Amino acid sequence: MSRASLLLALGLLLTSGACQCRSQPPAAAPPPPPSLHVGFAGCAAVTSGPVCELPGDRRLRLWVEVPKQVALSVSAGGARLPVEEREVRGGRACTFVVPAGATEVVLAVSLPQGPAVWRLPVRNSEQVPLLQRATALRAEGKAEDAAKLLREETPALPEVPRTRAKSLLARVELSLGHAEEAAAHLRESMALHRLGGRRSDEASDAMVLVYTLIHHGRRFTDAREVLEAVGSMEGNHPEGGAQRAYHEGLLALESGDVGAALQHFAEAELLAERLGIGRLHRAVRQVLATTLQSLGRDEESLVLLGALRDETAGSDCEKADLLTNIGWGLLLAREAGGAPRGEPVPPLEEALALYRGVCASPDDEANVLVNLALAELHAGRAGAAAARLREARHARPEPGARLALWWLDLEGRIHLAAGQARQARQRFARLAELAEASASPEARWRAAFGQAQAAEQLGDVRTALAAHARAEALLDGEALRVPLMEGRHVFLRERERGSRAYVALAVRTGHVTEALEAARRARARVLEAVRLSDRVTHLPAAERARWDTALAAYRQEREALDEEAARDWRLSTARLAEVRQARRLRDERLRALLEESFTLLVPAASATRSPQGTRPRPAPGELWLVYYPAPRGWIGFAAAEHTVKARFLEPVAPGASPEVLAATLLEPFREELLAARRVTLVPYGVLRAVDFHALPFGADALVAGRPVAYALDLARPEPAEAAPRERTALIVADPEGNLPQAREEARLVHAALREDWQVQVQSGPAATGAGVRAALERAELFHYAGHGRFAGLGGWESVMPLHEGQLTVGDVLALRRVPSWVVLSGCETVLAAQDSPVEGLGLAQAFLAAGAHGAVAAWREVDDAHAMELMRALYRHDGPFTATGLPEALRHAQLELRARRPESDWAAFRALVP
Repeated sequence: MSRASLLLALGLLLTSGACQCRSQPPAAAPPPPPSLHVGFAGCAAVTSGPVCELPGDRRLRLWVEVPKQVALSVSAGGARLPVEEREVRGGRACTFVVPAGATEVVLAVSLPQGPAVWRLPVRNSEQVPLLQRATALRAEGKAEDAAKLLREETPALPEVPRTRAKSLLARVELSLGHAEEAAAHLRESMALHRLGGRRSDEASDAMVLVYTLIHHGRRFTDAREVLEAVGSMEGNHPEGGAQRAYHEGLLALESGDVGAALQHFAEAELLAERLGIGRLHRAVRQVLATTLQSLGRDEESLVLLGALRDETAGSDCEKADLLTNIGWGLLLAREAGGAPRGEPVPPLEEALALYRGVCASPDDEANVLVNLALAELHAGRAGAAAARLREARHARPEPGARLALWWLDLEGRIHLAAGQARQARQRFARLAELAEASASPEARWRAAFGQAQAAEQLGDVRTALAAHARAEALLDGEALRVPLMEGRHVFLRERERGSRAYVALAVRTGHVTEALEAARRARARVLEAVRLSDRVTHLPAAERARWDTALAAYRQEREALDEEAARDWRLSTARLAEVRQARRLRDERLRALLEESFTLLVPAASATRSPQGTRPRPAPGELWLVYYPAPRGWIGFAAAEHTVKARFLEPVAPGASPEVLAATLLEPFREELLAARRVTLVPYGVLRAVDFHALPFGADALVAGRPVAYALDLARPEPAEAAPRERTALIVADPEGNLPQAREEARLVHAALREDWQVQVQSGPAATGAGVRAALERAELFHYAGHGRFAGLGGWESVMPLHEGQLTVGDVLALRRVPSWVVLSGCETVLAAQDSPVEGLGLAQAFLAAGAHGAVAAWREVDDAHAMELMRALYRHDGPFTATGLPEALRHAQLELRARRPESDWAAFRALVP
């Protein structure tokens, strides 16, 4: 289990400000001086102006957006100051000490277009003895004494110190568990700070209030309103802007908006690095790393955590949290069936020593011991795992509901590792009882999966397959209702080990059709989670408020039930059955709240897709090649109209040659491929990067002998009655005005369509974001000729640029109606995060997920001239107008381009079908 450092808001006072450029009185209308982009940090407080109140050590930090070769100087009190300077992303950072008596800091920069000057007024900060005494008491752990002192002596202070004392009292009340009192104090002090022009104090209180609203009462809408009221702070308080971005990320994460959380955390990390806010920088990187862990982005997460470990800054307790997260990240990769990325025991042992020493915490100690037990299990040391679990029980004799469920799961797994299947079966049966009583979908799944493993170890294949099927049904029923902020991606990702075990067992025992369906359902669950997650990011304001309210109600009900179930593990089976019956109404309320939340994620004009829905089947003459991870290597399925065959395949090394890939992935199904008139690929994970259609097969590429398509393989809803659309085509070309070939391509496509289609062309400045999105909902065919950009962590920020706007994955998923046929003649328009063990959505896949019948798009960067030639040939061969015709048209176009331009990357484009 992860230990994320989210308590930073309680201990930080937000100080800093921004820059105000000033110039000398002009002579005869000279050109204005060049402007500077400057931020500063380190002030004890920032007041209107901005004016920086200096800290005790008088050290300030500046960041200025200028290159290394540009000369700059910092002066104060009429003297040039010695400066510690370093390069930071996008500019340079300077640290210096302001001399006594100085009233202004002056930054002078010699730019090519002329000198530029930035000035910041400074003054000494006022020391308030009461605040110093109360802060000292709080640091000594005497929060009650600090609160009593502040309550008694605050009323006698002058206005400004009195308001600052109320801010401190709010923090002390919060540490004592008085969340409502703290929130009331914070709202009052924020208003007074604003009246007094104390910008940093207002911002600091706002961030603590946001944290309070998020974690005490789950008042997401109120927290969002506080952040909006504070504003961006970029113009007058950049350090507060970094804190705001961090808290926006926390709010997004807790309210299920993982995409927005990643973006906010990336912004906060950048600002904290530039401004030298070390504690914030470390906190952001930790929570960013744990969020990436939950998304299956192990490599990126461990790189971030490793860089943090190499730093010497931070307290012992920060280090303990970091080491716990590193150990959990290494374990999580193994839990999900990934390759080992390091040994988890050493960082966990180091964290354990800290939690038993300077950072004594029974809860954290028990958490690390549970992780160590799991690490011992992965190392094949069942006895050592049992010993660690006994230590955890000793450290936390009264566990919460979730920890107790974890213990039972681990006990069952330890029995399995020791070959004690009957004892394991008993433990998992007990886990199932507790899971039902506490309404825990995660524990329900763990119990079913454990029972399947125990039955398999006992040689009872029929019972094992039935238990696996029950576990999969629990995922189908619960996975899309588990709130995102409760680890939904981890829930799905960890459960892949169950799906893989099920598929492998079914194949080994000859149940290949059952295995294929299980593999397809597992993949569809992950894709649906990605689709809904992106939908959360793009909820309109009114729906966002409803989402916040419904989700907050669920969280409060969930937490109340967890508290009630904390001692269930002590109850007998008979008593537990009575408790479960008494809680049935609460369980039903939980489900109703979840259903209410997730109905908001379905656009009004589209039906819900789910893993249980109807998925496509191979047509006559069609062969489906489906690949799914096995405990070692891959399992390949060749599914025709009436037959299914399966093979265990060897692992595929990164960067393997086309010949090796063909021998591993295609040759085992040679007979089936030779008989197929059409091939549909359903690759998984890293295999998405393989150009199957271009792999050698026989004397030529696979696509030379038959059309090849790549299927998203999501369940399709029953067709809804919809007004028929005219044959309307929308062509968007060169919206950024830098691709002349794209304009020529648009003319060619227009010429090919105009006799049979009503064509609308939006080119250059006419291709605005609002205009394109509106036209898309009316078009039957969409052709985009322009740039495509795969960007952001995990591809969350992939876009097709438009003029004064862009089209994102979320924009596509939010459309009320999408074109039936889509051609994206831009780079990386089908690319999804290819190094992740779980699935993702690119731009083209988003159109299919939203209801399109087919698409042509590029997996990677493409040459403009070659792309235009391919498109000319595509439309000459009847274009993308039917599900069967689209792959055939692309096949002819690719072979034609290959013959004419052998040097071209003719295989970069793919035909996609639902």
